[in-house]
Amino acid sequence: MYLPRESAEHDAASLDMYNGFGGDPARLINAAFALNTIGQFALLVLLATLLLSRAVYHYSSVMFNLLLICLAGSVPQYFLMYAGEIYNPLPPLGLCASQAALIDGLQCAFAVVALCLAIAYMVEFQIVSLTAMQTKYLQRALVALPYLTFLPFSSGVAIFGASHPEQVRHMPNDLTCILHNRTLITATRVVIATLVTLTLSLTTFAILHTLTTRERLYRKRLTVPSFSEAVRIAVFALFQAHLLTLDILRSYIQSDSVRVAYMILQALVPLITALNFGSKAECYQAWKGAAIGLTNKFHKRSCHQSAARDVQREMRINVDKSVCVVVD
Repeated sequence: MYLPRESAEHDAASLDMYNGFGGDPARLINAAFALNTIGQFALLVLLATLLLSRAVYHYSSVMFNLLLICLAGSVPQYFLMYAGEIYNPLPPLGLCASQAALIDGLQCAFAVVALCLAIAYMVEFQIVSLTAMQTKYLQRALVALPYLTFLPFSSGVAIFGASHPEQVRHMPNDLTCILHNRTLITATRVVIATLVTLTLSLTTFAILHTLTTRERLYRKRLTVPSFSEAVRIAVFALFQAHLLTLDILRSYIQSDSVRVAYMILQALVPLITALNFGSKAECYQAWKGAAIGLTNKFHKRSCHQSAARDVQREMRINVDKSVCVVVD
């Protein structure tokens, strides 16, 4: 859903909402929306690959959960866009409060699921030793934890927004409605910062442990931890840290460049997540196999249609000859 540049909504009052985005804010907003949509499509392709492809023989349920939450988190960011209220300084309260609540809860869930992925990695490659039963229960807990985190944060913001509607606002140079309560905002960011720091610490430990034990495990012919997987988790946590830093800066520093940078980085979250965790040989093999299968199917259908046309042409010729014989 792109915003038409010449629509009636682009009056002076509407453009004042995004006066920090330059002379043509619609172009920048549409670019961010396009990046987000491309990322959503990439996540859907990756999720379908993990579910349906036989080439991807192993994937973590926590990893699947992360991709699913990332996809879900990319939708509320553009609620105002979907509803056609992106240039409205006073969008409907229900829409505004719902957006603020979902964004707040999903940001916390997103940080939690990254930490869960780091823990799952350490358990899978026995960096942390657990019994089979303990591992089973831990896996279930790691899958459920992001949703259990989402509920209180999202519900808290929704309840507060409903009881204090004047504190839920669509501010200038911002694509989303946010809750203007310093205590709740600070609490949310402290939780996210703590989770991101823990994720970075655990992945750093996992990388160092992998590097120091790799040779010994090779010699003993034991399962070697995937170094690339640990690096992917670390890169993802660093990306989250950068996003959090920009989010904090845009609240305390009145800088249009920071707001634009945050908007673009936020729009890139689905695409970067899909590329980070989807750039594996197994996924490439699955996509290659799917492409070859579709090509062969199309080729067979073309050959079949061509053969059918030849048969019809031959039958028509035979019929014409028969008619000629009868007439003679």
